[in-house]
Amino acid sequence: MHTSFISRRALFAVIIALYSCACVLGESGFVKFIAGDGNELSKKSCMIYDSRWKPLSLSWTEPVEIAFVSPPMGCSEDSIIINNAQQLEGRIAVFQRGNCSFSWKVLAAVQNGAVAVIIFSESRLTMPIAANKSDYDLVNVPVIMVDDNTIEIIHNLEYNTSAVFASEKTRRIDPNVVIFFIAAWICLLTPCVWVARDMLDRHHRATVTNGVSNENNGEPEDETIHFRLVHAIIFVFVASTALLLIYFLYQYIVYIIIVLFMISSSAALYRLLVILPISKKAKADVQLPFIGRVTFYKLAAFAVAISLAIWWFVVRHGNYAWLLQDILGIAFIISALQTLRTPSFRVTTAILVGFVLYDVFFVFITPFFTKNNDSVMVTAATGGGRSNEPLPLTLRVPRLLPACFSGDSLLGFGDIIIPGLAVVYCTVYDTYTSLQLSQHNKTWLQCYPYAVSAFVAYTIAVAYYRGELSAFWSGRVKCGAAYRPLAPNSIQPKEETV
Repeated sequence: MHTSFISRRALFAVIIALYSCACVLGESGFVKFIAGDGNELSKKSCMIYDSRWKPLSLSWTEPVEIAFVSPPMGCSEDSIIINNAQQLEGRIAVFQRGNCSFSWKVLAAVQNGAVAVIIFSESRLTMPIAANKSDYDLVNVPVIMVDDNTIEIIHNLEYNTSAVFASEKTRRIDPNVVIFFIAAWICLLTPCVWVARDMLDRHHRATVTNGVSNENNGEPEDETIHFRLVHAIIFVFVASTALLLIYFLYQYIVYIIIVLFMISSSAALYRLLVILPISKKAKADVQLPFIGRVTFYKLAAFAVAISLAIWWFVVRHGNYAWLLQDILGIAFIISALQTLRTPSFRVTTAILVGFVLYDVFFVFITPFFTKNNDSVMVTAATGGGRSNEPLPLTLRVPRLLPACFSGDSLLGFGDIIIPGLAVVYCTVYDTYTSLQLSQHNKTWLQCYPYAVSAFVAYTIAVAYYRGELSAFWSGRVKCGAAYRPLAPNSIQPKEETV
């Protein structure tokens, strides 16, 4: 009854989540430059714009003459400096990015009669957002950003050069989002099944030995790391500190992260390979110095994992490096979710809420404080043009359909791992409950509905419906007539009644 109730609503939540992701429309478009004689100086070039200044349609605007601001940035760190302000009247003001906020440039241009603003960037392009939301109400002109290659085409022409804009037609469904959605499911379902089967195996061994021994036939138990509430707070603080260090010292820290990624992801891939069913059938082994007897299968798994990491490192700037990085990244995420545990939904919620605030601050709020209106999170993830070495902490997929901007779509590891902690906790809790009810033959199904119900409100509603909200929230399970803390590593056999 519980499973069918959850599954229907969980699948509905999946459809809503997928549709919400697919309907996110980017604000990009095209710009063309036209000479005084009507000849186009360039093919249409890509641009980014912020429609909150003024939205653009799919149709080309009327040609308007451009005017390069002098000096190019039009400002210092504390004041506006425009020596040719009179030339901006009725024209499109062209600024170079830097020194001050986008708002300063836009407001100064409009005050001097400009009908649109172009900002060209020598590094990567970002949305030309306002420093304050109230700035959007002060003007009604298009504000776009292009790269310096676009400007170079007409930079030496001082007069009679016009520009026209048009918005790019966007797609309702991005196939890259669908691929990330499937990858996220794999990353969530695999550790759920892994954790549930591990708990069932230990329960079976405890039942056979009547709870005397927890030995795993000579195999060591998987180590797990349990978060407490204080750990959740420290976790968010450490993540914030690390992000700031990456932002300010990217060109140095990126190489440390690359090495750590190679080590951790290859170790994670090895863990996944050795738990495959074939590993139990491979009995042939060999005696190695300082290590002891090791099966040939484990040696092969170790060689594959190490070789894949080295292969990625060698070709990390190649066309197919994204596929190797995704394989290593998925292995890392699965291993992390199998290792990291939360003892209660209270701690899980604290981590989820903490990282929501973390994301909101570093993605949406930091652009209002940084010098060039950069998002600390986006700059740290992409390098911000300060290095040709991207951080290997994302799943990458090249854009599958033609778009204005080429490159890769990115999904950060944390975007899967943090919600995944809630998914794994739900699996552990329900597996424990099922074992107490002698329903472990259906336990592997429990991770399926919870893989799509990581939203805090929805999960709480399910727990409330099942009458387990208090115990679920505090991380306690019913044992006979009493409740005791949830402890996945100390499963006891169910007491038989006479």
